[in-house]
Amino acid sequence: WGNNRHFSKRSNYKSPACSGADAGQANSRSEDNEVKARRFNRLTDMFIKPQEAADNFGLMPGMIVADFGSGSGYYTIAAARLVGPSGIVYSIDVQKDLLAAVKSAAELNHLSNVEVVWADLEKEKGSHLASASVDFVVVSNILFQAENRSAVAKEAFRILKERGKTAGEEIKKVWKNC
Repeated sequence: WGNNRHFSKRSNYKSPACSGADAGQANSRSEDNEVKARRFNRLTDMFIKPQEAADNFGLMPGMIVADFGSGSGYYTIAAARLVGPSGIVYSIDVQKDLLAAVKSAAELNHLSNVEVVWADLEKEKGSHLASASVDFVVVSNILFQAENRSAVAKEAFRILKERGKTAGEEIKKVWKNC
């Protein structure tokens, strides 16, 4: 994972996710979680197609997955569909409001195999998961925010089973025209 701390503070790009009727809702802290979950289903595929990406992760029914810095749950929901009811997906984030939205999205999508975990991944054993307990770890767009990236990576590898795998993704630009 390289150094991706260089971000554009100005851009003429206006994200479709931040335009129109959704713009006010996207920035509202009082928005209820069901509305967030419904918008999640509508907007998920705008920039990244998490279901397509997850389809390439090699996830199988019954696997245990950890989604580090799950945010709104793009990969959590995609992985939960693939591992099925016999698997588990841990949606791990430090932001409680995002975890509540993930829980609502999972319920809206009838996915009972999603467990939300409030955690600081930069701390030792920060995920609260047992060592060597996870088949697959997704690390998506959190390293640019982390002060201690190596701690996040160490935590991912600590919880992986012996033949476990990871997938990582980081964006290089952030658009703030919303």
